[in-house]
Amino acid sequence: MIRIKTFKSITALFVLSIIIHALFATNIFASMDPAEIKKRHTEAPFHITGEVIADVKIKDLSEEKDGAYQLRKMTIEIDKVIKSEDSEAQATSVEVFYSYLPSWRAREYVGGKPMDITINDVIEIWLDKGEYGWEPVISGYSVEHIKYIENRNEPIPEPFFHYMERTMATSIQYNLSGVVMIGIAFSILVMFYIGFRKRRTR
Repeated sequence: MIRIKTFKSITALFVLSIIIHALFATNIFASMDPAEIKKRHTEAPFHITGEVIADVKIKDLSEEKDGAYQLRKMTIEIDKVIKSEDSEAQATSVEVFYSYLPSWRAREYVGGKPMDITINDVIEIWLDKGEYGWEPVISGYSVEHIKYIENRNEPIPEPFFHYMERTMATSIQYNLSGVVMIGIAFSILVMFYIGFRKRRTR
């Protein structure tokens, strides 16, 4: 009886440690509330669809942001003005400033949605006046692709050693997730087995 209790305690501790490990090993990427996104878009003074015809670097912010990061400017050839201020109603194109975070760094940030833009994309975008001029209201949340170019341009290529480190980390996390799931399943089976044995001994 004492041996069974001890085994149950060890099993419970094992399950608890696995759950804690799973919670700490998994990054939780929180998205913005869709209602808040909709509200911000409704308030945006400039809302258009169009094709990205140019995309250039304005400033390198890598040192300030402790990693690859740029201020960029895209030019959109306007196809349709959905909402505008009077001064922009007849515009045929617009310059949009945005913060560019390389796709290979996107997993380092939680909560936000990075911009995903390349020349020849056709997009719907919600804009507001910012420090440099027109800017997306909520970064990547304010861009919806109508036409998505498969061959994407990455203005800042991923360094080889960063690629190797990222690949290894992804592989390790994937394998650990499998170990955690197997461990939880095994612990549940053990507890059911102990419970079944106790009933038979009564």
